[in-house]
Amino acid sequence: MTKVGQVAKRITTIEKPIIAMVNGVTAGAGVNLMLACDLIYAVDTAKFAQSFAKVGLIPDCGGLYFLPKAVGVHKAKELMFTADLIDAATAEKMALVNHIFPAAELEDAVMQMAERLAASAPLAIGLIKKYLNNTAMTLDEVLEMEAVAQPLCMGTDDSAEGITAFKEKRTPKFTGK
Repeated sequence: MTKVGQVAKRITTIEKPIIAMVNGVTAGAGVNLMLACDLIYAVDTAKFAQSFAKVGLIPDCGGLYFLPKAVGVHKAKELMFTADLIDAATAEKMALVNHIFPAAELEDAVMQMAERLAASAPLAIGLIKKYLNNTAMTLDEVLEMEAVAQPLCMGTDDSAEGITAFKEKRTPKFTGK
């Protein structure tokens, strides 16, 4: 695995959620590193391209893995074969990005989501990320994993706090324990 591929791998394996903030044109490896992130927010004027075929290369940084999972195999082939530049609205419509924002709102939107995620139960968020990124599991494997992970989460202080806060109709204060 090349060093740049290791960056994509690290993004997917770090327990904390990673938010990509795209404020301009991203192409090639930049798109694929963006796709390795957990959430993708972009300015409404952003543009995206899988530009590898134009220079006789194949996608790297996990693009052959991430793009089909984001947009489906046939759309991924089209984007990779043609290397067409697509606009932000098209990217949002095909689920390449989560949301687009006017330039003046992008940073605030990303910071609000980061704060929201930071206030979430870290163990639960880390486990959700870990298991969603392991899409090669069968249904039986997922059910088995849930049977192990759910009791682990249920035994945490964060779970008790979340349940108590729900009953008291207040915002929980998670500690990561």
